[in-house]
Amino acid sequence: MSSDKHALSLFHIAQRDFKAASAMLDPEVFEDPIFGFHIQQTLEKLLKAWLTIKNVVYTRTHDLENLADMLEEAGVQLSEEIRTELSDITVYAVTMRYLDTPFLDEPIDRAKMLNLVDNLIQTLGSLLRIDP
Repeated sequence: MSSDKHALSLFHIAQRDFKAASAMLDPEVFEDPIFGFHIQQTLEKLLKAWLTIKNVVYTRTHDLENLADMLEEAGVQLSEEIRTELSDITVYAVTMRYLDTPFLDEPIDRAKMLNLVDNLIQTLGSLLRIDP
């Protein structure tokens, strides 16, 4: 698969995860570990798609901060807001899904997170020349 097709494939999968997370606004129905997992997966795939566009080879990882660092090394500057959220969201890839008691101090601000991720989707969509 060409790198363009791979990036586009990752982008489309990220959009599916984002669509699922967008439907999980009620924390009584979808607890933070469930919502957080879909946001983490969305971000992971978006960052990997962007790395693919930049022709950066990445290892198999769920570490969003590591992926963001790789992007910055490739010349991509992510917003401070996104960078701040990455460490908290990374734990939802695996760790939080296997804990009965959450260890984060604050619940996820879902509206803020969805807005940040949607902005990233729009940015990457323009790079991939995808109409909104």
